[in-house]
Amino acid sequence: MLDVSGPVVGAPSAWSLGYTGRGEAIAIVDTGVHTDHPFLRDKVISSAEACYSSGVLFSANWLSLCANGAAEQVGPGAGVNCSAGLSSLCSHGTHVAGIALGNGHLAGVGFSGVAKDAELIPIQVFSWVNGRLAAFDSDVIAALEHVLDLHRQGIEVASVNMSLGGDTYTSALGCDQSAIVLKQAIDNLRAVGIPTVIAAGNDGKSTAIARTGCISTAVSVGATTDTDGLASFSNRANWLSVYAPGYGIKSSIVGTGYQSWSGTSMATPHVAGAMAVLGQKLIAESLKADLADDIDSLLAALRMTGIPIADSGPASGLPRIQVDEALSTIQDPPPVDIILDSQLGSSAVSVVSGSFASSSNTASYGGSYLAATSTTTSNIFRFTPELSDAGLYRLYAFWPALQENATTVTLAIRHEGTTDSTTVNQTSGGGVWNDLGAYYFAADGSEYVELSGPKGVRVVADAVRLESLAVMPLAIATQALASGYVGVGYTGQLAAVGGLQPYEWAMVSGSLPAGLSIDPGTGRISGAPSQEGAREFVVRVQDALGDVASKGFTITIDPTPTVVAKYSFDNGSIAPWQQLQSGTVSLVADGTGYVLRKSGNNDPDGGWAPFGTTLDDFDLVLFARKVNTAGGDLVRYSLTDDVGNGYGLYLDYATGKLSIERRPGRDSHC
Repeated sequence: MLDVSGPVVGAPSAWSLGYTGRGEAIAIVDTGVHTDHPFLRDKVISSAEACYSSGVLFSANWLSLCANGAAEQVGPGAGVNCSAGLSSLCSHGTHVAGIALGNGHLAGVGFSGVAKDAELIPIQVFSWVNGRLAAFDSDVIAALEHVLDLHRQGIEVASVNMSLGGDTYTSALGCDQSAIVLKQAIDNLRAVGIPTVIAAGNDGKSTAIARTGCISTAVSVGATTDTDGLASFSNRANWLSVYAPGYGIKSSIVGTGYQSWSGTSMATPHVAGAMAVLGQKLIAESLKADLADDIDSLLAALRMTGIPIADSGPASGLPRIQVDEALSTIQDPPPVDIILDSQLGSSAVSVVSGSFASSSNTASYGGSYLAATSTTTSNIFRFTPELSDAGLYRLYAFWPALQENATTVTLAIRHEGTTDSTTVNQTSGGGVWNDLGAYYFAADGSEYVELSGPKGVRVVADAVRLESLAVMPLAIATQALASGYVGVGYTGQLAAVGGLQPYEWAMVSGSLPAGLSIDPGTGRISGAPSQEGAREFVVRVQDALGDVASKGFTITIDPTPTVVAKYSFDNGSIAPWQQLQSGTVSLVADGTGYVLRKSGNNDPDGGWAPFGTTLDDFDLVLFARKVNTAGGDLVRYSLTDDVGNGYGLYLDYATGKLSIERRPGRDSHC
């Protein structure tokens, strides 16, 4: 239900931040949409409505579903055609539109679509063919070209939703090759910053996506339950873009009512709506570039902040969208999560030396990969990321683990004017994104990742991924260090934030108190001070990027506390502490251990227990709790008398001693 799935994806939290999709429009390329439904009323850009239903041109028995009965219609009412005889045919588009942008406040219900204030562009693309609905590629392409025209007219289209599909493909390359003209229409929209969001299909396949969601430049969507389980009917593959809830989603249908439906058709408009919400922030923050980079940024925001969905197949770990979290990443510079696939003809991939041939395998990224074939020269394949911003990126590599692959392949990473090289075994570690570490890459196209091997070695070139790392400036977070005492063990912890771990700590100037030292790997200051007095010093922390931060501190070492009494005791559990008030206190044994007790009428034992050392006239005891001997080697408690003298009680399990220390004029705290 939308009242559940909306909160699951964080839509209400996004609304509370002011991002509701206002000022954005979503094109619903589907069946007709009942635009008079209360959930959708007053949201339609009527001049932008359209219908493409060319089945009538091919057979007298095939019907157009355009309101005018023709093969094409544009303008008010064109995207509806929910007349009495065809009303059931409109329900799918009406349901999908409600998930994307329905407004419950206007309809008087307690739930809304993801982009509740976005506007609606209904585009009908189905024909009635031999007693069933069918959508021809030519009509879908015409719809996408219509959206491109709307963009040119100045309409702010945030996304296109296509909850429709056909045959499944196990390869993104094969899918692209089967739909060249349709892919070009998707790419034309992508070039102006409009994502085409398409359902993955409901065949329950774990290594395939339905056409047209399988097109590599589409935003493909699989379905989950509201509890983040994988919907059993959902298609998925390792090149699926994202998941969204698609099980039991309650939304609008023809008339004034609502029904709960399931399918990747229901998951897809969650993502189309999310694109409108995120797109609103792009505009508000003046970050919109009107380029394909916008889509990359929005998709990166959804992928990098989503909830990983478990799956026994190769698509395991792909994210379910979390809109409110994604909003936090829409900033300058924008988030980056790009995948360079060796098979998809990008200018970012190239053969440097030797030769490579295409092979298919569902364990490879996108269902296909390149393998080296030259036996006369070395085989080298290069991935060159085309980045808008220089920065720190997490780098991954993907390959299928096949027995015929090479066990030693050189992987070279060119970054910051230097080249790091390592070797990988491509007979193992396949079918997943292998983390290669974090690297700083320039935006000038001069840096790259190469896979290579000598002639005759089967080097596999599949895919490389770069994910931007938002790195806060390096800083030392510790505000002050505690004082210590001569001869008493001391520990102080320095902490840093930002930068890239691991950190390395060092002294810059001054000196620590005698007897103390700093661990360069952890920033821990420890030891037994041997001299009293205050020491000022400056420490420096350096991160993995070479950035540094410095800060000054003072540690004061006080004289050794006066020990007024010390008694031996056996190891064991300490009985529960009683809350103590003014009066006389004593350390007593109660059969299970030792406990401080106060003499008086409220003493649980009615007076003194057999073993005890008394300290008279205390006004306040600052502790009252049970302590377990497993909690540490030294447990400290304290109390203060009526003239300000502090007394510390130390239970030292290592030596079996109880110490009562008097610190004149000092208020001692736990």
